[in-house]
Formats: sequence, C-alpha cells, structure tokens
Amino acid sequence: MKEKTKPLLRVGGLYHQFVNQNDEALPVLEGISFQALDGEFLVVIGPSGCGKSTVLRILGGLLRPTHGKVWFAGERLRGPRTDIGFLFQQPNLMPWRTALHNTTLPLGVRGVPKKEAEEQALEICRQVGLEGFEKAYPSQLSGGMKQRVAPAWVLIRRPKMLLLDEPFAALDAMTRERLNLELLQLWRHYGHTVVMVTHSITETVVLADRVLILSPRPARSRQELEITLPRPRSFSLLESPDFIAYERAIRKAVGLLG
Repeated sequence: MKEKTKPLLRVGGLYHQFVNQNDEALPVLEGISFQALDGEFLVVIGPSGCGKSTVLRILGGLLRPTHGKVWFAGERLRGPRTDIGFLFQQPNLMPWRTALHNTTLPLGVRGVPKKEAEEQALEICRQVGLEGFEKAYPSQLSGGMKQRVAPAWVLIRRPKMLLLDEPFAALDAMTRERLNLELLQLWRHYGHTVVMVTHSITETVVLADRVLILSPRPARSRQELEITLPRPRSFSLLESPDFIAYERAIRKAVGLLG
C-alpha cells in the first residue's frame, strides 16, 4: 500500500437538496467538508437515510451538488471519471456474459484486443477469488461469487479511487466478513484510495483508517475519528479493549449512546 501523504480527494461545503413532486425542497446534505488521503481507507457512517449514498454519488461524478465543490487528483470534479470506480449495493452484471467477459467489458470499450483483455481479466479474477468460475454466468453464481465479479470489473480499469456503497450488505454475516477481509487484501495490494459507506459499526472499525460520522438528515459532518489499530486486521480483534473502545466512540457519535 502507498504511503498516505497528500489528499487525493477534497470536498468543500457540499449542500444538496432534492425536489419532491410538490416542488418542495428536501435538504439532504448541509455543508459537508472532508478529504481523503492518497491510499487511505475512509469509511462514512451515519443514520439510515442521512445522505451517505448521495455523498458517494457526488464523489463519483454521478450527481452534481446543489452547492459545493469536489476536487480529485488536483482537478475540479465535473462528471464521471474512468479512474474512479464505483461498487453499488447490487453487482448489476450482464446476465449473458460470463464472469470473465463481464470483467473484460471495460477493456473492450477502450479497444483493448480480446486476447490481451482476457489475460488481464484472468489475473484479476484470480485476485478476487473467482479462479475456476471464470466461465460461469451470473445465474450460476452464488451471491458471494457475484459480489466478486463486480470488484473485478472495477479493478481491471486500475482506478485511483474506489467508492463502495455497502456492496456486501445483502449477504449473510459469514460471507460478508470473508469478503471484507478480501477487500482489505485487495486494498493493500493495489494501494488505491477507498471511500466506503456502511451502517455497520463493527465493519467500520475493522476496515477504516479514518471515519467520517454524519448527523441525521440533512447530513452534517458530526465528527472525524482516526482508527489506529495495527494492520493487517481481522475480526479476531473484536474482543480487544481498543476495538471495543472505538465501537463505543462511534456509537456515541451517531447517538446510540447517551
């Protein structure tokens, strides 16, 4: 993993509102500012419905904020970029393409020759745990295996930053823990910056270098907390006093403790 030294992402004064069918403004974000360092794993957590996914969509260039600015790699972000990867809650795979050919799709769009694209995809599939399933179609894959294809599709583009919108939320607890640990391995291998949204406090402490805690909607930056637990991490840390202290601090910040 790269040394975390300078900001790759800077967010300044994000305000956003939606307009309902009655032309009434619905404030969602109110003055959020933060940054993510190059190579950092940043987790955004807050109450359900507070606007976390809206923040990610803005960071991915998929939504223009009502007010505020985002800078990525020193440039003003004005729309989607190929060096920003986005993993959604559902993998959204093409059912008529195998795992391998779902993975090669971004390279095909860029005109990479088929043989070269498949060679790169085979390596990525191996790294995300799809070895032996490259020729399987989405209908032949379990939920956990489908969720491995999505990061393969994103990682083959070699992004500088990954945006994760609770990509494992629909999975059972054991599969989710296993994929979180595999996610950490991929992050260490590639060294990209990660910004992840989650509702899980335990997941947050296992994964994060730093936590951005949001208030209820309209979301404001309530607190930032650095997680200094040693790496590499695993779920064996759950019973350690330091881990429990971090969980308690986050619960207090989101209002779950008095």
